[in-house]
Amino acid sequence: MLIIRVCLLVLMVSASLRAQAEDWSGAYVGGQITRLKFDINDGAALSLDGIKGTSGLHAGYAQDFGRFVTAAELEYDRTVIDLDTLGELDNALRIRTLWGYDRGRYLPYAVIGYGWGDLRGGPVDTSEGPLFGIGVTYLMSPTISVGAELTKHWFNGEGGLDGDAENLSLRIAYRF
Repeated sequence: MLIIRVCLLVLMVSASLRAQAEDWSGAYVGGQITRLKFDINDGAALSLDGIKGTSGLHAGYAQDFGRFVTAAELEYDRTVIDLDTLGELDNALRIRTLWGYDRGRYLPYAVIGYGWGDLRGGPVDTSEGPLFGIGVTYLMSPTISVGAELTKHWFNGEGGLDGDAENLSLRIAYRF
């Protein structure tokens, strides 16, 4: 339900904004802070859910095709989330592609990708799976952008571990 509300908000905001000529092409690097809501079970007795905060870095390259923008991005989050007998989630790496509609200084977009997580101190070493989401980025200047993004990530790992996570991120980037 939260995803639907955020989608509607992004669409309403992007529809009401006056488009200005901006070029989104180029490389960028930045950071994000994320509110992570997760639900994990191991297929047996363990079932965990919770809300945690994480932070990380991202880097990518965007290409502006006039009305549409696409980007390839690598994102890394450093976190320590205690997963009881499964150990702890130590970090996450995601490769993603963004598909957006150029609204001048605003870029509403959809994101799809794949992610991996490292688990330490338990019977399972890794967890991986697909992700999708939506977001909006605003160009504060030709070199600085800020944005918000909501993603949903499904994952499964060795030994029957599976689950999902919803990430709500605030992002800032330096554009070259």
